Amino acid sequence: MKKVTATYEDLLKENESLKQLLLNKNEIEESLKAQQLLFETMFNTISDGVVVTNTKREILLANDGMKTTFGYKPEDIIGKSTQILYADSEKYAQTGNTVFNKEAKPKENWYTTYYKDYNNTVFPGETFGSKLYNNKGEWIGNVGIMRNISERVKTIEDLNLAKKKLEKLNSNKDRFISILGHELRTPLHAILGFTKIIQRNNTIPVSEKKNLEIVKRSGQHLLNLINKVIDFSKNETEQQKLEISAFNLKNTVSDIVEIMKQNAHEKGLLLQYSQQNNLPVFVKTDELKLKQILINLIGNAIKYTDKGTVEFITNTIKETENGKANLVFKIRDTGIGIHSSEINKIFEPFYQTGDFSSKEGTGLGLTICKQFTELLGGKITVESTVNFGTTFTVVIPMIIADKSEFKKDKFKVIKSLANEEPAYKILIVENQKENWMILEQILEKVGFKVKLAVNGQEGIDIYTKWNPQLIFMDIRMPVMDGLVATKIIRQFEKGTSVKIIGVSAHVSDEKVQNVYAAGMDDFIKKPFQFNDIYSCLQKHLGVKYIYDESSSTTEVEGAILATEMFSEIDSSTLSELMQAIENLDSQKLNELINIISAQNEELANILNCYVSNFRYTEIFKILKKLNPNMNKG
Repeated sequence: MKKVTATYEDLLKENESLKQLLLNKNEIEESLKAQQLLFETMFNTISDGVVVTNTKREILLANDGMKTTFGYKPEDIIGKSTQILYADSEKYAQTGNTVFNKEAKPKENWYTTYYKDYNNTVFPGETFGSKLYNNKGEWIGNVGIMRNISERVKTIEDLNLAKKKLEKLNSNKDRFISILGHELRTPLHAILGFTKIIQRNNTIPVSEKKNLEIVKRSGQHLLNLINKVIDFSKNETEQQKLEISAFNLKNTVSDIVEIMKQNAHEKGLLLQYSQQNNLPVFVKTDELKLKQILINLIGNAIKYTDKGTVEFITNTIKETENGKANLVFKIRDTGIGIHSSEINKIFEPFYQTGDFSSKEGTGLGLTICKQFTELLGGKITVESTVNFGTTFTVVIPMIIADKSEFKKDKFKVIKSLANEEPAYKILIVENQKENWMILEQILEKVGFKVKLAVNGQEGIDIYTKWNPQLIFMDIRMPVMDGLVATKIIRQFEKGTSVKIIGVSAHVSDEKVQNVYAAGMDDFIKKPFQFNDIYSCLQKHLGVKYIYDESSSTTEVEGAILATEMFSEIDSSTLSELMQAIENLDSQKLNELINIISAQNEELANILNCYVSNFRYTEIFKILKKLNPNMNKG
């Protein structure tokens, strides 16, 4: 037997070592207790239900959140299967097979299900589940965090219901706007159409032609107001599409100035136009939207200015890149001004300031200006001082275009069908009397045979008996609309040979697509333009016409004379032209226009148009501007 000996010092050291071990053990135990307390506090602070299970999905541990979520106290469910928490046993089994078993390799730990609480009330929930492993990597159980998502589901359902209601309201609004636009624009189209027909009658006195011009201008103003409301409605529900094309910017600006000068003159105001530097002649952008922006802004300036001036200033910031230039348009007035508190509100729909509300208008003009400016890639700003006036500044980027890209619709006055032409039969299917009367006169005037139908069904009946070569088919009609009628006609034996032209005041891309999808060959917008009708017949039937050479023009409908158009004409010719107008010497006028034609064919054609419509006064005013002393001997 081995003898063990130890010194006193050795025993003291051993004793100290044992004391240190005991101290460390106590510290570790205290630390473990603190960690356990922290874990239990955190575990029970979680508001969602949390359970820890073994590999059989039997609950080993549950937090206080189980009471809030399911109504169970933790001690009530310890040792029980988590199946008691699930409403759908099949869903529970499926989850076990895909998430909580030894072989399961779940793609994600979140999943939704339906639970049932202590009272067997079913509710929607979501679970975050994860498998637990020991330090040897062995699977020992699972942990699950379970949440009641009833409120979230209800919120989503409420939002979906609100969305459906909103979609229905928008659909009803769009339908209302469409019907309203149709019902209001139809009589206005008739007013404008018949006004144009009457204006072409050379037997009407000049004074009556002036009255007709007032009627036409008033009708056009009403139509513009209606279109503003419809345009605004479109802007709310769909992104406006741009129609980019090349055009003569100088002519467009001149047209706007000439149109708005008359409005200013009627209020006793002076509309001053100036260029800070030369505008490019030809540019590419959406000309119609540019016109609407400028006419709205200048019109507003005139409307809210009772005395003083309205200035229209153009400026070009030199090319930026890729042939682009920023064009600046300023409209400055000496009117009532806008209070600083209202500056940020004036572009809101239907908003009118306290002073503005006494004026006529829809409150949409500035809203549309802002929307169109931004659609063109530009920016609109405003500065104003109450009782001193307002300045609107519009900056729009444009592409500088070449003259070769600029196209004009040119036409001559048509007298009749050519002598060798057959007796063309044209069917008009249109329920609005005013519209078919205009189209009937346009066609019969040059020798077409015309029959009328007031709805799609009647149109089909007349087509089968009369066999017209071409049908002008209105889209919206009672009994049967134009799209349905077209599809039926196309099913007849000879139905593919007849040309069918859709007619409507609504020209959205969707509607045009519907026109072609129904089997129509082309589309014409109301109100009818004479040249559109005649050109359409020429395009689809190969019609040949006899032109009125005595009044032959290369007229652009709506072209307006401007002072800069006369820049190439010598002063003696201009003086003689003014004298001929004063004397109403039509023979001398024709001679001078022929002379001008050699220098500027476009100007000569526009002058011919003005003379043929007895618009002598307008020519005289422009010549007077060029030289106030021109007619003085």
